[in-house]
Amino acid sequence: MSRERLLLYLALAGVLVFFYVSASSAPVVSDRRLGYIGGHTWLLSVEEGLARAQAERKPVLVYFWAVWCQYCKRYDNEVFPGAMVGPRLERDFVRVLIDLDADRRTPARFGVQYPPTLVFLEPGGGVVTRINGYVGAEALADTMDKVKAGVRPPEMVGNQTVVDAGRPPPPGGEP
Repeated sequence: MSRERLLLYLALAGVLVFFYVSASSAPVVSDRRLGYIGGHTWLLSVEEGLARAQAERKPVLVYFWAVWCQYCKRYDNEVFPGAMVGPRLERDFVRVLIDLDADRRTPARFGVQYPPTLVFLEPGGGVVTRINGYVGAEALADTMDKVKAGVRPPEMVGNQTVVDAGRPPPPGGEP
């Protein structure tokens, strides 16, 4: 086998490996109504999510992500499928997935500027709280439990709590 042919085969193998790794690391969003990330099925429309939330009497988790977002990959591969968060996602929340690169209107509606951002909504559409950036499974599970229980947890940027002076405290509780 000539040296040129060997280099050609190696280059082709490299290209195939690149495409395989790229395809396997990106989440699969396979149809117009549903997305599949972290072992869960997500709706792709906030309106559809709110309709389902009202019917099921559950809060909504809107996950704003992007394919290029490294922290999104951590949510997708570690946090969402994990034992601490996964069952809560399935049991307690209507899940909505918004790709920041494909949908510009929905992020603007919620003031989302970068991924990952998690916005928790009441079934009627009001924002309960949000997490801007990445938090680990324990912090996310804690926030999910509070939202499910009807408690308004503080907004977070990463693992840091944000004091939001503009948000009124919930009735009978602290902000």
